[in-house]
Amino acid sequence: MKKYLILTFLVGVFGVTSVLGQGFEFPDDREDDGDRDGSTSVFLTGSTQVNAGDIDTYYALVSGSGVSGVNWRVTGGTITFQAVDRVTVRWNSNPGSVRYTATSTTGMLVAQTRLVSVNAVAPAVPSIPIISSNCGSAVITRGIPPSGVTWYWQETATGTSTSNSASSVTRTSGTTYYLRARDNSSGLWSAA
Repeated sequence: MKKYLILTFLVGVFGVTSVLGQGFEFPDDREDDGDRDGSTSVFLTGSTQVNAGDIDTYYALVSGSGVSGVNWRVTGGTITFQAVDRVTVRWNSNPGSVRYTATSTTGMLVAQTRLVSVNAVAPAVPSIPIISSNCGSAVITRGIPPSGVTWYWQETATGTSTSNSASSVTRTSGTTYYLRARDNSSGLWSAA
């Protein structure tokens, strides 16, 4: 079993403030797609449980001979940065995966896939609407929802009707109205 040292740098306003060292061993029983050439292997590190919208970095720890032709492939997310030894991903949807492939100096394929569960997140509560008076009526006007989200007027705090997403509603009586956000992709609702 080979031992490696992973260094994590904590960066502050004035540069590197500390370095944390942690010993790491490649486990003998890891699953790495069986793509070892005997002299080179790879192990991927990084989160396996994330929320939609999270940005996470995954590292390829390569043992043995060097590699070339590194390729990162991601499903369920978007690559925001990549280098030979790491990739940064903004997660969008489930299921997710990160796959690393390279060619060892002996010409063999070295690869590993890390499966990632991407949890949908409810949208934020809508901003407080503006209430104005118009000839004895109350005009309630909402703001503009973020991309991928629709705001709906509801008659109860737990309502899930998608029938009224108008920018304003007019009321003449004391009826309470609620505004809830719905994620257009996941269908999840915010609180009112």
